[in-house]
Amino acid sequence: MKYVLGFIAIAFFTSCTTGMKQAFSNPLEVKKINLSRNNLEKIPEQVFKCENLEVLILFKNQLKEIPPEIGKLKKLRKLVVGRNNITKIAPEIGELTNLTYFSAMFNNLKTLPPEFGKLKNLGTINLEYNKLDSLPNEIGNLQNLTFFQLNNNQLKYLPLNFNNLKSLRFLNLQRNYLRALPANFDSLQQLYDLNLAFCGLNQFPPSLCNLPRMEYLYLDQFSTAPYCLQARKRFRFNIVIVPN
Repeated sequence: MKYVLGFIAIAFFTSCTTGMKQAFSNPLEVKKINLSRNNLEKIPEQVFKCENLEVLILFKNQLKEIPPEIGKLKKLRKLVVGRNNITKIAPEIGELTNLTYFSAMFNNLKTLPPEFGKLKNLGTINLEYNKLDSLPNEIGNLQNLTFFQLNNNQLKYLPLNFNNLKSLRFLNLQRNYLRALPANFDSLQQLYDLNLAFCGLNQFPPSLCNLPRMEYLYLDQFSTAPYCLQARKRFRFNIVIVPN
């Protein structure tokens, strides 16, 4: 019963005092930690002793980085660090090979470490509202990625290997500064939902017409879709105009 109480305290308690101490008395038994809204400036050292941790939620704190110690949590499946002040992710994040869900929305990231490409079980990445101006080429190694949220960043180009994301179904590039889409963008044959509104481009390559599973394309009023897509509207395909 002591473990159960401790787990509940650390998973849902919103104070870093007695509840945290009680839970950390059995660190190897802890599976989930939620320390959201605690004004934390760094991740408590005790967290990295929870070697069997599967879910770590640190939403809405004052974190500035994801430190090298994150590599100790090798069983982690879900990592949520949205609404912090993170500018740096340590390369050791590449050791979290069981990670399937990563959310770092509303931070100050400008890029990701190349080691991010080692996270081959990732299915969901949410990086909206950062300051990303580039992505590592290794991002193309994420063969299981299905959901990629990149809206409201400062991307000018996507990496050459982006087209290797063969499982990608949802891609949001809204409000970036793109100058072009990668060649062979139509390699993303599983793409179902694509948001290019205010992405920096007004015209798009005909290769978009070669995405047979795409049912939703989001554009802005200044964009022109390839004619082949306009003609496809009647075939279970929707062009959605996003207001400014």
